[in-house]
Amino acid sequence: MNEPQADPNSLRYWIRWIMLGLVAWGVLLGLGAYLYGGNYALLKAVIIAVCAIVFVEFWWLMLIARERRLNRRE
Repeated sequence: MNEPQADPNSLRYWIRWIMLGLVAWGVLLGLGAYLYGGNYALLKAVIIAVCAIVFVEFWWLMLIARERRLNRRE
């Protein structure tokens, strides 16, 4: 039985929104750390925001590598 295939353009659309949401979440966590962080609040905020951005960037690069690998198979 053939399973329905997902539209690649639709997947890319949702992946972009998910990644933007994760970056926004990280920035909001960083803002909260800055506003309520106590000592070294700015440092805490920057570390949290950078970690969120690096996490999303890593997964973005892995998705690009996966897409290239799948295109090579075809």
